[in-house]
Amino acid sequence: MPVFAARKGRTVALSIGLAGLGLCLAGYLAIFAPDRVVYWREIRRGNDAVRLLDSYRKKQGRLPASLEEVGIADADSFRLSYQKCSDRQFVLWFGTRLGKSMTYDPQTGGWVSLNRLCE
Repeated sequence: MPVFAARKGRTVALSIGLAGLGLCLAGYLAIFAPDRVVYWREIRRGNDAVRLLDSYRKKQGRLPASLEEVGIADADSFRLSYQKCSDRQFVLWFGTRLGKSMTYDPQTGGWVSLNRLCE
C-alpha cells in the first residue's frame, strides 16, 4: 500500500504542476502573443470575406456596397466591418481591443494592427 500512495501523490503533484504550467503559458500567450496568433479565427473569416469581395469585383466590375451582397448576412457575428472606398478599393477590419483593430492590407495581402480609413 505505501508504494501505491507514493505513486498517487506523485501523479497528483505532476498533474497540478502541468495544470499550473498550462495556465502560465496561456496567460503569457494572452499578453505577449502576436495578434495573428490571438485572432486567427477572425483573420481566417476576414480572408474568406476578402476572397468573396475579390470574386464579386471580378464578376461585377465593382465592389459591393455591403458584405450582405457577397453572402455575409450578419457581419457583426463575425466581428467584421467593411467600407467601400471606390469601385476598386475597400477597407476591411475587425476590433481587437478597446480602440484597436486589425485591418486588411490589400498591398501585402495580410492583416496589420492599424486603424485605417479610406484614402
